[in-house]
Amino acid sequence: MVFREDHSQSMHGPRHDNLNMENAAQRKVVDVQRGLFLVRYVDAEDLLHPPKVTVTLDCGPDTDGSVVLHPEHSTPVLWQPGACIVVRASASGKLIIEVDPHPNSSSQAASVRIERLWQGRQPLVPTNGRDGRNGATSCLDSFAVLGHLAGVGDRRVQSNEWLAGPLAPSRIEGIAIEWPEKPSDLDVRYAVELAQAQAISGRLMRIGSFAGTRGMSIAVTGIMLEMSGSPELLFDVEAIFLGASTMRARGRRIALSAPGGDEPLVGLRIGLDGQHTARAHDTATAAGTKPSHLRIFRGGSVETPSQIQLP
Repeated sequence: MVFREDHSQSMHGPRHDNLNMENAAQRKVVDVQRGLFLVRYVDAEDLLHPPKVTVTLDCGPDTDGSVVLHPEHSTPVLWQPGACIVVRASASGKLIIEVDPHPNSSSQAASVRIERLWQGRQPLVPTNGRDGRNGATSCLDSFAVLGHLAGVGDRRVQSNEWLAGPLAPSRIEGIAIEWPEKPSDLDVRYAVELAQAQAISGRLMRIGSFAGTRGMSIAVTGIMLEMSGSPELLFDVEAIFLGASTMRARGRRIALSAPGGDEPLVGLRIGLDGQHTARAHDTATAAGTKPSHLRIFRGGSVETPSQIQLP
């Protein structure tokens, strides 16, 4: 059995996915980001009796995702080349492609194309406010980070202000992002990694929810933030872990962690930047809309070891 894939780049840059392959069934698993995708059945070796292609989306038990079906169909199956189906992933997940032969054929050779769909970039339209500022910029004023500091308690800082930090380092045990004027089309989620095993560790939270612990002397050792939707903003984040140099990252998805794995987070600054994002978005979109093209082949009685070909 040979699997070949010319996989696309994600919205966050190039990535080479680890693909799950099973010999018992013609099955391929592709990691997908939040978004809308077109899955197209391109070609088959046996066009008279083409294999059927079944499409399944797995975004996890706590997230929403769906496969959009034609009103005359009730199952997510592509029956022959030229057929296509739309997949809507509300969070990162896995797209599962399974190929089964036609009852009158043993061929399982199929070619499937996965294309990311998008609606373009929403322009940042100025408001009619007296300050004349851009609407997206104006809404940043309500962005704040609430953090729980060991031995201190809760502290709230505004966008671009340090929580603890270089002048007053203190062990951060948890955070919550508050943003009452967040644009309705923008989705923000965040998570923290903790020095000790806790159910909350690594769990993605939404605006207003607290990620971490209070009063348990458990330090944060990593932080992840992601946003999607419009308007086009970027995170601008600095983090200080005990004994390490200040780390800085900008983008729509940020992940910073202790260099040794267990150093506590003692300073955090989260800012939002609405400038210089158009070019970054256009670059990401050009990469993200490059289709993923996967081929699933079934040989004779002798199976070839699985292979992945990357550009």
